[in-house]
This record gives sequence, structure tokens and C-alpha cells, in this order.
Amino acid sequence: MHGVGVFDYATIPGVLKTQVYMCPFAPCTVDMMETGQCLTFIQAVAIQVRPGHPNAHTMIWKNNALRIDGVDRKAESNITFGTELAVAATGSVSATAELPRIDHDTLADCHVLDPTAPMAIRMADRVWQNCTTNEWTLTTPDLIIDVGVIGPFEEGYLREEVSDRTFNLDISRVKNKSAVQGIINGDINGLFVQDAKYNYAPNPNGIPGALIPVPQPHGRVLEVTAPNVDPKDVIFSRTAMDDMDAACGPQKSLSAVQMTMAGDEQTRRWKQRQPLTKQDDQDEGKAKYRK
Repeated sequence: MHGVGVFDYATIPGVLKTQVYMCPFAPCTVDMMETGQCLTFIQAVAIQVRPGHPNAHTMIWKNNALRIDGVDRKAESNITFGTELAVAATGSVSATAELPRIDHDTLADCHVLDPTAPMAIRMADRVWQNCTTNEWTLTTPDLIIDVGVIGPFEEGYLREEVSDRTFNLDISRVKNKSAVQGIINGDINGLFVQDAKYNYAPNPNGIPGALIPVPQPHGRVLEVTAPNVDPKDVIFSRTAMDDMDAACGPQKSLSAVQMTMAGDEQTRRWKQRQPLTKQDDQDEGKAKYRK
């Protein structure tokens, strides 16, 4: 998935909102963004519990900081608000620890679960267990959210005006799965919309420019899109939004692409930022590689 700006990750109306801010990596140019060649990462996370309620609490993760209701609380290991909300530092290293910068190539496969491990172990492991030592777990009666803080990365890879770290999220123990909206459940709740470029075909009656839906199982959709969060519903502060927008550029809707495994030539050209050719696709015998 790639996009720019704020997206709804997981929301239960009246109970909880989780939003992520996605930003392209530092080498991204306008032309690269238009052609889908920019890697984009979650560089900030906002979670609001009991939105609209007098006892609402808002948590913001950015860099190695955790701010709750505007106060930096990264040095604390266990934070509770009554019996309905707990935030715990669950990593092996404190968020206050001085960590060395990490070359992004060394973390390229850290999120891949060991396929030889028993299924019970794979299901229990966080997908980023080998990516980070700084983790947080937010527990509510309705669900649990794990936040993995990845980085800091080498200079020049991320837009550090926003953050030198990225974030991975995971949700578990969901009380009512059908109530969850956002990216995590977007295939069910309608957040994802099929992209006409990939899921429509010319009208068989020959009407110029007319498109009709192509019937196909949802699992075979080549690309879907999802909108940015409406500005009035954003839970990041206005100051933070101004700074992040200035660094990351205009907001751009999310694209989720069903990928095929890239062959050696696709991988080599991607790493060298070289465009693929039709011949490359034929030589690899794969569908065209897109990011």
C-alpha cells in the first residue's frame, strides 16, 4: 500500500480511532510519485480512545516519542487510565534508549515470519518481532493494538523533518470484528474502492469512453484505493499536520496493489531505480512489477 497523508487504520465509532500518517521516503520526486515508484511509510500514529467523550485520551507516536494528551510519556513503562485503558512498553529496550542508526537494507525481510515455525508460534508472533526492540501495547476492552517502532534509519532514507522511524501496527482480541472500520478491515467495511484503471473494461456496446465493471472475485482485484481522512476528523494536531504536510507533500489517496513476486531483473532494476520494459516482463514470465 502507498499513499500520502492521514488514513483511517482502525476505528470503532464512538469507541476508538486509529489514524496513521504516511509519507514517501526521502529520494521520492514528483515524477516518481506519479508513476508509483515511491516507497511510503507510516511515520506517525495517532490513537484516540472514547472520541468525543469528556474523558477521551489521545496518544501520538512520532520518532521515539509517545505523547498522551500532549505530554511526552515515553519514559514510563506502564500507563493506565482507570480499568478501560492501559498502555505498556512491551519491547526489550526502553523508548529512551539511544539506538544506532540502521541501514534499511538490513531490515528488508525482518517482518517475514519463519515459514518453518509451527503455525501456533507464527500466529502468536508479532510480524515485526525481528525489526525492533521498541514496542508498545495499548489494551482496551474492545481490542488490543501493538505498535512497533522501527529505526532509526540511516540518514537520507526517510524525511526526518517528520521522523527517522517508521511504525508497524497489529490488532488482536477484537470484541466485535464487524464494528471495526478503516484499512485493517477495509475489504469488508467499504473503505477500499476498486480502481477503474484495473477493474473496468470498454463497454461491449461500443460506446466510446464508456466503462463497465469486470466481474471478478474480490481476491483478484489488481488495485484498490482508499481516501484520506477528512481534515475535520483528523486527530493529529494542526501544528503536527502542517509540519508533516510541508515535508511529505500533497495528500494522495491510498493505493493497495495485489503484488506478484518480482523476478531477479525486476528486483535489480527497482533497486537501481531503472524503469522496467515490456521485454523484462516477458523474460521473467511474471506480471508487470509495480510498487
